[in-house]
Amino acid sequence: MREEIAQAIRQKNIAVALRFVYDKSTIRPRFGYNHETELWDYKRDCPPKSGPNVDAAWANIASDVLAFHNQQGGLIFFGVDDASFQFVGATRMLDSKMFNDQLRRYLPDNIFVEYSREFIQDDQRYLGVALIPPRGPMPARFRAGAPLLNGKRKFEKEALQGGRATALESSLQQRQRRGSSPYMFPPWAILLP
Repeated sequence: MREEIAQAIRQKNIAVALRFVYDKSTIRPRFGYNHETELWDYKRDCPPKSGPNVDAAWANIASDVLAFHNQQGGLIFFGVDDASFQFVGATRMLDSKMFNDQLRRYLPDNIFVEYSREFIQDDQRYLGVALIPPRGPMPARFRAGAPLLNGKRKFEKEALQGGRATALESSLQQRQRRGSSPYMFPPWAILLP
């Protein structure tokens, strides 16, 4: 099933990915999907568009988006308690443009996240689905550092991922120090089917 979800992510098909992960009748993850993986994550609600700590909240989402993007893409489900995996419903109204506008401060323009509101309830709570596409031949980097929170930043400008350097980042840094191409594969290999 993971390969089918990964394929739906590559094809930017939210409906297919949602069908694999969610039971529409109960608005619960299907058996085997009530945990977080390298392909999906759960959040209780979307960050606000304004207010205190809004920048830190969106920086946290940007960190997750970049981590998914630099791997094989992924899904973030908003409106799900990430401890019990119960549907609680996202309350903040967003669409793809608003979602990406908030991320643009931290992420490059070539990362566009599809955001969809699914299973909308009578009180307007909904399941938010953010589909993050996988990267191309070069990994993306943060365009700005996260705001200081308790004297620390979640990530720095130009980092590939928040926190410690990933193996991918270390490999790229070593290649650049040696004067090698930062490409993971020879450029001609990318053109092959």
